[in-house]
Amino acid sequence: MPDSHRRGTSWQWAVVLVLTLSGYLAGFNVGKVSATLPYIRAELDLSLVLAGSIASSYSLVAMFFSVLLGVVVSRFGAVGCVTAGLLLIAVAGAVGAGATDYLWLLVSRVTEGVGYVLLAIATPILIARVINEKSRPVAMGGWGTFLPGGVALSMFIAPLFPDQWRPLWWVTCIYAAVAIVVLLTFVLPYIRRLTRCQPAPVTEQSALYTTVFCRDPLLLAASFMFYSMFFVTLVTFLPTVLSESSSLTIKAATSFSVFVVLCNILGNLTGGWLIGRGVSLQLVLRVALVGSCLLASLVFLQVLNVWLRIACGLLACYLGGMLPAAVFSSIARFVPAQKSGLLLGVVFQALGCGQVAGPVTLAALVEKSGSWQTGVLYFLCLAVAGFVVLLNFQSRKELDKPSPVQ
Repeated sequence: MPDSHRRGTSWQWAVVLVLTLSGYLAGFNVGKVSATLPYIRAELDLSLVLAGSIASSYSLVAMFFSVLLGVVVSRFGAVGCVTAGLLLIAVAGAVGAGATDYLWLLVSRVTEGVGYVLLAIATPILIARVINEKSRPVAMGGWGTFLPGGVALSMFIAPLFPDQWRPLWWVTCIYAAVAIVVLLTFVLPYIRRLTRCQPAPVTEQSALYTTVFCRDPLLLAASFMFYSMFFVTLVTFLPTVLSESSSLTIKAATSFSVFVVLCNILGNLTGGWLIGRGVSLQLVLRVALVGSCLLASLVFLQVLNVWLRIACGLLACYLGGMLPAAVFSSIARFVPAQKSGLLLGVVFQALGCGQVAGPVTLAALVEKSGSWQTGVLYFLCLAVAGFVVLLNFQSRKELDKPSPVQ
């Protein structure tokens, strides 16, 4: 292999690594609230409802504004939107760290949410354009770890500041500032060299909407919504259901959340590797979605041994983790690269809907029935719905080569 080719490949992976680690900031901002919510409530004297609105604001921004922000990314380009997303998160982190009441903290969280969606939509576009076609599925598998990886990072950092929440907001601010500097000094010059003398493609707006809002891209987004309904719901309630239906303490049950996140990360990497090895996209999606939901239903089956239920939960999160990698790596099969911002906006809007609807639905079912075993029915219904959706899903070959970065 020529030295120049090896150097080019090394630079590609270095850029992918920088972009992926920048994306971890989005997951970090999700995890930092979960880790510090009791301290926020105590200091700001918040009710459970107000505290819940702080925690759910991220998902609500994704639920209502992802498609609009996807249009923004398609219009103004991925590089500018990644930079803008990081800048919004940095500013919001500083505002949140200095907040003395509920309103300012909520404003900072909503602003972080906008930055998160911009980052989540624009970053995979850049990764897809700088990495070669053969390595793209593995790179997208790595990118798919941004949410569980960022949450895991917050879990490791939070104990360094016991009984405090503001230091994590300052960590957010510093993290984003460093990411902006690295992006502007390292990533952007490489992208400019990569795309020099290549004209940017022109896409008619009507063709963009026709391509995105059709059956297969929408089914792909629907599968992501069912995945988020599975994963967020299971992670949210796993410690509670294990502690209330077994001899495990809350602390012991909560400790398994770390392993759940790690299994999900491994699943993302596996999904990208399988797609890269030529495994059928439909097969990976079906195994990931249906298999994970079936295994998750066993977690709520109280007649099973608690350790078997924990094993089912870990395996469910591993299998489910293959789905984001498969979705991100397959975007170019359905939408040309220059149109992918809108489709990613649709995908993240579906993700936000699942994150909001999943925990609320299961909580309502359990409250009505009075038993955690209702979770079996919830996850079985998700498995059936996912199976039906993917029965009508058709994979396609790649539509085009990566286009110049805007």
